[in-house]
Amino acid sequence: MRRNQKGQAVLLVVTALGVFLLGAVGLAVDGAQMYFQREMAQAAADSAAEAGIFSVFGSTVVCPNTGCVYTAHTCVTADLSTASPTQYLAPCSYASNNGFMSAADTVVVTYPSSPYNGVAGTSNPSFPQPFIQVAITRTLQTTLMHMFGSSTSSVTAVGGAGIVQTSSPVPIVVLHPNLSGAFSVAGNSSITICGGPNKSIQVNSISSTAVSAGTVNLSHAGPADLNEDCTLGTGADFGVFGGPTSAPGGISFGTTGHYLQPSAPMSDPFRSIPAPCSTGLCAGTGGTQPANAPAPTALSPGVGGCPSPLPKNNAPCSMYYPGYYSGGIQIKNQTAVFQPGLYYLSGGGVDNTSNGWLFPCQSVGGVTCNNPGETGDLGTGSGVLFYLHYDGSNQSTINLGANSNATLAGSDNASTYQGLLFFSDRGAPAQTHSLGGGGDISLIGTIYLVNPLSVTKANTSQYQTLYFRGNPGSGTTIRGEIVTDAVSLGGNSSVTMNLDPNYKLPVDQVALVR
Repeated sequence: MRRNQKGQAVLLVVTALGVFLLGAVGLAVDGAQMYFQREMAQAAADSAAEAGIFSVFGSTVVCPNTGCVYTAHTCVTADLSTASPTQYLAPCSYASNNGFMSAADTVVVTYPSSPYNGVAGTSNPSFPQPFIQVAITRTLQTTLMHMFGSSTSSVTAVGGAGIVQTSSPVPIVVLHPNLSGAFSVAGNSSITICGGPNKSIQVNSISSTAVSAGTVNLSHAGPADLNEDCTLGTGADFGVFGGPTSAPGGISFGTTGHYLQPSAPMSDPFRSIPAPCSTGLCAGTGGTQPANAPAPTALSPGVGGCPSPLPKNNAPCSMYYPGYYSGGIQIKNQTAVFQPGLYYLSGGGVDNTSNGWLFPCQSVGGVTCNNPGETGDLGTGSGVLFYLHYDGSNQSTINLGANSNATLAGSDNASTYQGLLFFSDRGAPAQTHSLGGGGDISLIGTIYLVNPLSVTKANTSQYQTLYFRGNPGSGTTIRGEIVTDAVSLGGNSSVTMNLDPNYKLPVDQVALVR
């Protein structure tokens, strides 16, 4: 090769290397841009999908008169208007809030079929479409790569969220969607939870002050406490959707518990249970109410569950029977023993005003504990169910007041009423139900005091509150769940709860599924 030709070869090699290096730099620059844009798009897609499914879960979706149409939809500016919200307001707005509604972006909302990515959605008919998917595509202008013929590139991210079912009930579920102080423990009051699932308490309220907690002891909660007596448990979680953002100082989590905020709201786990005596449930009564209950009968000590000796105030015993009670049941200076079955209380609830004692029936002394006159869906098994019916003018509440003492067992877990002990009318006005006040209360079963979410969202002041009160030396023990709109502890009340970790109950919950 001639000397001048060698120089030309060197120039060609240098030129080729320059083009290669320029392409490599362009690929690095544009590749980095694509990577960061895709990460931002993924975060936006996930949050948009979660927002969309939360709007379904929280019943804030607004559809045309023809109803929701679950087909693919590309977000447009009109979807961002809160003046005329549509079912796409939440997912499209969250995509926009994260910067992905420009002319360079395409945001598509779809409703995948179930199961989605191998995840089965809830079977709850309230949520006919349990999944939402949001796909975000952004077109990017290239920089150095433009010199090589590629003027644009695109990134796509997909987020998916759904309403799924879990099978572990949470001991305390507080359902009000936006109440400040929805869960409140004041003064020298305390709650201790033994055993149960990995999460002990869920507060749905979006308020930044949803939780005001004094002493809440979860240090021995959780499935490790197999004896359910706070000897083996290592801790469980406390979840709140709103706030505060950090755990109040009075909550003890043990070694495995955590404060979860935000924690996805849970739906009412008992909403599918029909109210007693809805059409077809009260046999032979036209579906309105049970037959009138027989009058209480006197019991001797040691018979049918009447304690021997009598309680310290020597209150005489009376046997109560299932059926319809106009004006409710009032206990005062009396020992009440309850046969198993449905107690349908209308125009008044369970009112233990002073020195009353409540016990379950026991088949001793020639007495048989059964469900007289009750069959089929009306049966509660071996326990009792107090249904607090609202008659349109008079409230029906739980009021276990001064020096009240109670030992009661609710309906069987396998019965129609799935372990419920107290069940308030879902259409009742705002009410406060009170437990405690100087005596000792031991309950087996679930306390269910709820207005539907649609009612509470339409009128935020219409909700049910469970209030625990107490004096020094008094206490309440609950083996079961509390599902209510708001929980409040005052005075010196002390509540101890435990829940069998093997007790299974389907609970709807929002989750990312892609």
